[in-house]
Amino acid sequence: MVWYKTQIIVSDNSFVILYMSGFFGVFSPGGNIDKVAFDQMQKAIHREGYDELETHVDDCISMGHLMLRITAESFYDKQPLSSSCGRYILVGHFRLDYRDELGDKLGLTQKDLELTPDSLLVLLSFLKWKKNCVNHLEGDWCFVIYDKVEVRLNCFKDKFGVSALYYAIHEGQFIFATSLLCFHELIGNTFSIDLHQLYRLSFEGVGLDNSRTMFNGVFFLFPCTYLIIDSNLYLEQSEYYELNIRTKVKYKYEQDYISDYLYFFSNSIKSRISTLNDIGIFQSSGLDSNAILYFASKELEFKEAEIFTYTACNCYLHKIDKKFYSLISDDELFKKSLHLYNNVNPSFLDFCRVSFKNEFQQSVFDFDNPVVTKSKFWLRGIIQNAKKDNVRLMFTGQLGNFTITWNAPQILLSNLVKLRFFIVLKGLRALSIKYNLSFYSVVKTQIISPGIVHLKNWVKSFNGNLKKKIKDSSVYKVQIENPINWKKEFTKSNSVFRIPLVLNSNELRKQLFYLNARVTGIRWYNEGFTNALLTSDPTVDIRLVDFLFSIPEQYYNKDGSLKFLFRKMMENRIYEPLLENNNTIEQTFDLGYRILADPFFSLYIEKIEQDVSLNEIFKIGAIKDMFNQLKSCKSDFSSYQIGLKLLKDISIVYLYDNYDRRNE
Repeated sequence: MVWYKTQIIVSDNSFVILYMSGFFGVFSPGGNIDKVAFDQMQKAIHREGYDELETHVDDCISMGHLMLRITAESFYDKQPLSSSCGRYILVGHFRLDYRDELGDKLGLTQKDLELTPDSLLVLLSFLKWKKNCVNHLEGDWCFVIYDKVEVRLNCFKDKFGVSALYYAIHEGQFIFATSLLCFHELIGNTFSIDLHQLYRLSFEGVGLDNSRTMFNGVFFLFPCTYLIIDSNLYLEQSEYYELNIRTKVKYKYEQDYISDYLYFFSNSIKSRISTLNDIGIFQSSGLDSNAILYFASKELEFKEAEIFTYTACNCYLHKIDKKFYSLISDDELFKKSLHLYNNVNPSFLDFCRVSFKNEFQQSVFDFDNPVVTKSKFWLRGIIQNAKKDNVRLMFTGQLGNFTITWNAPQILLSNLVKLRFFIVLKGLRALSIKYNLSFYSVVKTQIISPGIVHLKNWVKSFNGNLKKKIKDSSVYKVQIENPINWKKEFTKSNSVFRIPLVLNSNELRKQLFYLNARVTGIRWYNEGFTNALLTSDPTVDIRLVDFLFSIPEQYYNKDGSLKFLFRKMMENRIYEPLLENNNTIEQTFDLGYRILADPFFSLYIEKIEQDVSLNEIFKIGAIKDMFNQLKSCKSDFSSYQIGLKLLKDISIVYLYDNYDRRNE
């Protein structure tokens, strides 16, 4: 085996410090590295609780790296990492799955593999397969490789994992980093807030424009993508992977689908736990997190270790009508299921003392997702509690709705459009028998009603009513910078506005999956990096995803059972009342009560009401009216809906207000 230029670090494996890795760098083909910018980025990424920030400075490239140590083999890691020939330099964030299989492909013995960190495995993969190495790497990762001979930078992002890479052309140089804080330090030079992107965020269903961040000229790398920057700073970006929803797995027996489902999903958990014992889960009463909990608990039980769960609860549940409890309370069913486990250490957190003022102040620095949402405070709070429990890895199942627990909405209508009459009739009959409903009632709910909804959406889109509704949703009074091209917004392939019009269940699922996967991995990475804790989503394990997107559609709602294969797989594994629960939990349903209990909102609304300049730009009067409506609201559901809208609108105004004031 050829060894590479890296320092061997010897450490006591009985005590492992985990912190989130990050990296940054400046690529200057002309040889004039901006050392001031590099030093600013280094200062921005380094913070309390982190150490071993290593750098490599060359004529055309400067790189810096914060080391992640989580597994035994990671103690042999040292980045930036140079190849033995000296041609390539690598820096990256890695959490590789299925290391044994990759080691076999690379010709490594088991002993070699135990001493080989993820970074070296990736460098060896690049040397063997060049840019095609991404087809052999699985897990959460992004990395950059500099080629000294061709004076070229190669940037790679995982398929759908938890990682991030931001980049920009800055004064004739290519700047990259895994944290937007690195670019924040450079605002005084070039990077300023992109007010048009903030304007876009104010519209319902409109996000940041195609891979942009809130910084002018700063972009992020999409999943399944690599980016090559040559010596002329020409950027070539390509997608190396796409879900194939037309390739079908065809088995003779149903049990074979269930067995493979079980195999892929359990392996997705096992590969992520590996040698770790300190695992936590963002736990709800949902099927995704409970499926993750079952397999993670079994794996850790074998190791005689416990697993930590963290459940966000409503603080003002006592003020909400009890008829809503089954729809809003994440802790009720989950608490009843705990008797099935003997190694679960649960935490139920209501975050009654959360300060929205702190949430808004922090949002000013969230330049990939600056809106204060209903869940940001408890997501961050859970991570902070997990750190206190010395948890190293937090599992989330955020994309599970589009992978393991996809319910194929309007699947019968979709099959009817495809003229699959036998499947439609069989499905209608099964639903009629299961729920003791008349055949007409089932036809009405499954075919007629959703068909009318799709037709209405199409009419709204055609006659302009949908566009008017979207335009009216903005808190702005005036247009900011360039006008939004609404025709483009409504017709681009990944637009949220097209999704309701799609009658193909698989295509709908693919669009929703891609739409969410583009941002969730980045946001989970940022949250983990900010709080020095690793996060991962086993529901997007690529082997599992490939399998689930290739099985026949009818297995999602077979015989009137939503999520049919999933429920078959988890029979006698998940607490039955939880497994059979079809309710979707509306998390933070007490949002309206939280807003009214926090003096920040009334004080801030009073402040901006007196600001003439803000009143010329924003609908401040509408915000005040919403707040007054919230105070007099008698309906819990209306209170929740108003709270969501109010939180978003105040976020937009607050970011504009505070950024504008800082830079006057």
